[in-house]
Amino acid sequence: MGPEARAGRERCHRPACAPSRAALAALVVLLAALAAAPQVVRGEVAGEEFEYLVRRLGYGAGIHLFKNYLLRGRPDYATQARLAFDDVLDRLDAIDRAGSADGGEEAALAELQRVVLAHREAVDRIAALREKGWRIADIDRSVAVEIAPAKAALERLRDGRDWSELAEIEYQLGFGRGIHYFKDFVLRGRVEDQEQARAALQAAEAAAETALQRAGLAESDLQRFRILARTAATYRSRLALVARLHVEGRPPREVDLAVKINDGPALRALAGLRGDRGG
Repeated sequence: MGPEARAGRERCHRPACAPSRAALAALVVLLAALAAAPQVVRGEVAGEEFEYLVRRLGYGAGIHLFKNYLLRGRPDYATQARLAFDDVLDRLDAIDRAGSADGGEEAALAELQRVVLAHREAVDRIAALREKGWRIADIDRSVAVEIAPAKAALERLRDGRDWSELAEIEYQLGFGRGIHYFKDFVLRGRVEDQEQARAALQAAEAAAETALQRAGLAESDLQRFRILARTAATYRSRLALVARLHVEGRPPREVDLAVKINDGPALRALAGLRGDRGG
């Protein structure tokens, strides 16, 4: 090693070559800030986001309003269905921008978006076909959307989550479950829709009954869960009447009128249990 190299190495061992106290302090502050910063955990859409999607797609919202519009033709159902589907699409966009979903969840969310868009567009098609005087059964066939992939997508997003009886009730009543298959059974009279509706409504009722066994619930919440259990049971009991009316050859509109249920108490019960939070 030459004299210049030795001199350089000696200089690097001098105290002046060590980091200053100010530099060390800045480094400590930077590391602390990085440790404290919220970390994006890939691989799990937040539970509250998933519950919001379920709520705005399902009972008393997107698919429920969509089917009611198809059956009854009231413009307010169309308006509310569009709003619900738009809410879901906006939330899916927000989840995508947050970048917290893993590959499997991203695929599930993309499939859900595709099906929601198809239903959103079908609302306008229903309006146009009604103006042309089409029968409900023919409109239904024209706007039918294959829901199996979206149902599987919701199941994928639900897997492994621990959630409340309330969330379970909303899931079992909603899209690809209780109210969805009940309305499809009213429209089409297919045994497979009847069986799917029965299973989901039974699951919703069971979740409400489980909640009623929980200690410490306020009387107001007990009453709300009783209403939800009763509503699911009532829908389930109407399946036999739907089947009989289809055997008699009644058209979907007559079937719907015969088995119509007042959803107001159940929707108010759900809102009360959620504390009226909008999400």
